Amino acid sequence: MQFRSAKADSTDALNRVERDYEAFSEGVARCQGAPSYTPADYQDAYERLYRLKQRFMKEQKAKSLGQSEYKALSKVFEKDRFIDSLLDIRNVSAHVLKGGDLAISTKDNELFNLPIETSAGALFAESRPVMNDISGEPRSVDHQKILEEAKRRVERAICKAKTIS
Repeated sequence: MQFRSAKADSTDALNRVERDYEAFSEGVARCQGAPSYTPADYQDAYERLYRLKQRFMKEQKAKSLGQSEYKALSKVFEKDRFIDSLLDIRNVSAHVLKGGDLAISTKDNELFNLPIETSAGALFAESRPVMNDISGEPRSVDHQKILEEAKRRVERAICKAKTIS
């Protein structure tokens, strides 16, 4: 993979990623500060995480990130199954169909699968819905905790990218 060596170009790309991170962070903060659970706020936060990953992918495809920036960010956007599982939750929210069951990971990286038929209504019925996984075992999906963990992981990757660029 080729990377641009011009520091200004890579800094601009990292700044664009950081702006989308800030939008995601604001979405998570709105969920935290709400007086009551509002499904649309949580769905919006997952959508903002999706747009953040898309920004990273666009910058990576354009080869506008420096090699060290790419390396730091790729750990969270390409290699982190927890983040990938949140994008599956986003797919349910947006009614995007995909093949196979939904692989959901807890913040501690415990993986479980929800049936592909999982509805957005059920998954976002409350802030901590209990869903049966594909084996019938009840599993709790704590939207607030997992969004906060996603925010923490992405922030850590951006900070690392900024210190090494």
